[in-house]
Amino acid sequence: MSLEEHFADRGPQITGLAFYEDTLYAVTDAAQVYRVEDPLGTPSLTLLQDFRQDVIDPEGNTSIPTARSLENELWTLQADPNIANSTSMPHISVIRPDGNTTRPDFFSFESPSATASAVFAIDFADYTRYRLTLYNSAGTAIQTTVGTNPVLSTTLPEPGKYYVSVEYDNYLDMGYRLNISVEGHDAAFSGLAARDRFLDNGPYTDRLFALGTSGRVYSLDLNGNLVTDVFGGVDRIDTGVRAANGIDFSQPNLWHFTDRRADDFGHGQTEAPDDSRGNMSRVPEIEPNNSIAEAHNLENEFWNLGYNSNIGQGTTNTSTTIPHVTIDGSGDGTVDYYLFDVVIPPDDDDGVVTGIFDVDITFDEQLDPTGVFDGELYLFDASSGALLAFNIDSSAALGDQGSTSDVDPYLEYTFDTNGTYAILVTGPFGTPVQVGDFYTLQVSLEEHRVDGPRANGGRSFYFGHERVGNDEGDYDEYERATGSILSYPFSLEGYSPADRPTLYFNYYSDLNILEDTVSVFVEAPGQAP
Repeated sequence: MSLEEHFADRGPQITGLAFYEDTLYAVTDAAQVYRVEDPLGTPSLTLLQDFRQDVIDPEGNTSIPTARSLENELWTLQADPNIANSTSMPHISVIRPDGNTTRPDFFSFESPSATASAVFAIDFADYTRYRLTLYNSAGTAIQTTVGTNPVLSTTLPEPGKYYVSVEYDNYLDMGYRLNISVEGHDAAFSGLAARDRFLDNGPYTDRLFALGTSGRVYSLDLNGNLVTDVFGGVDRIDTGVRAANGIDFSQPNLWHFTDRRADDFGHGQTEAPDDSRGNMSRVPEIEPNNSIAEAHNLENEFWNLGYNSNIGQGTTNTSTTIPHVTIDGSGDGTVDYYLFDVVIPPDDDDGVVTGIFDVDITFDEQLDPTGVFDGELYLFDASSGALLAFNIDSSAALGDQGSTSDVDPYLEYTFDTNGTYAILVTGPFGTPVQVGDFYTLQVSLEEHRVDGPRANGGRSFYFGHERVGNDEGDYDEYERATGSILSYPFSLEGYSPADRPTLYFNYYSDLNILEDTVSVFVEAPGQAP
């Protein structure tokens, strides 16, 4: 028995295996996808998808501009006794049904490299003479042959697109099978991979990735169907890796953001005593904002429930229970308006929401070093311009911490109507905020959307998985669990040892002390950790 006869008898060969969760999947060199049943007992294969079907010649592909592309199909190395070198040269077959009426037939394909061998053969057309013609990408005929069941063997001179046409050399209009083989073309499949079993939900969820021999990667769902949601609207990408026979995911870095510890007291980033840490919830005033029409829109800012010692209702801290945003304002000789939206949920118990407006940490440069900015707050309906409430002075104890004197205004208001409102900051007696005046405005609003972070610390870095149904997120059974994170650089320029700069961080670890380690390093340029 010849080698070709041997391979013709062998049937499709499994070329890739991959576990997704606890299920084993397989692909073959004949573009088939299987699920392996009972892999640890008595294994059997359930066919999920078979892409081996011949391409049916459509009507209307009668010229180069209308040529039927074969690049959207799956070529294979399936053993076929009617195709020479079928197990070593990628191939695809086209069937023209007897009932087709348009002719000639044009097909396009691509060669991955220069000097690639190619074979074009007509089968099952014993009573009709056919003309096979090969064209380059410019549409110029470069080789032709005529005969009954003709065969055109050639070397493709350059990589890129080619066309082949089938024309009848007499008037017998019969069907045929056109076999096309191109050396180095991608053939499905030569490998299979699934995401690492502990990666969190994401774009690779419920997806398999099959490899072609010329480096194409095909995305499949768990039923073996080609899908387009991973690769941006296409079901395959070309990696350019020729003669590829294996695919796998790289070892994942298991650090990622999580909200898992968001409600643990003291976890995550908290406010620094000198307010030096800052965060996205503290934003600078945007000028010009000297009218309601030009007001700084706080709906474009970061509302959150992160802890802030300077935010409260009365003398009680509410920063982790009422959404809030912080604005750093400064004078330019005009007044400062800020817009916000009130949305009362339909199922709200009392049908109203409370807004809290507090001016903190003021400073008047003209009265340096002891001066404070004597500000005032005015609340308006932004649609009508009606004044709803105002405050000039209040106890420094209101609004929790942050106020430096009783001239810092504090205002609470109960909203019973959805809409857009404006809070105005002025100097004394409604005068403009002067150059050299500085203030911090705290705006808290019940039922406002929360952009993040959540109460008591919000997002944090997490090493582990958060799969549905696995609340622990441990890696006890996973020996490759490794990873690292690197912070943004920070500078100690201008500091001296006498300043004793201190790096603060907190962490929670649940380690098996015999197997697990966690290390923290500080690196300086040109020095070892």
